[in-house]
Amino acid sequence: MTDFSYLEQTLREQSYAIGEAWQRPSVLYRATVRDVGGRGWICEYGDVQARGDSPHEAVNNFDYYAWYGKPVPEKVKA
Repeated sequence: MTDFSYLEQTLREQSYAIGEAWQRPSVLYRATVRDVGGRGWICEYGDVQARGDSPHEAVNNFDYYAWYGKPVPEKVKA
């Protein structure tokens, strides 16, 4: 008899991760992501905007900072 407990646990974790991703503000409200002419990317929905160096960073900044009215932290320069 084959033990599928590892597969079951992996599927549960993946289902949970997908469910969380679908609850992000950028996904729920279908925020738009666009290039800002070589100066980075912007993710926006109405008056709420966030910028980033990549589309991924712009969306993350939108979800975790801009949507909740928090300022996006400045990058630490090395």
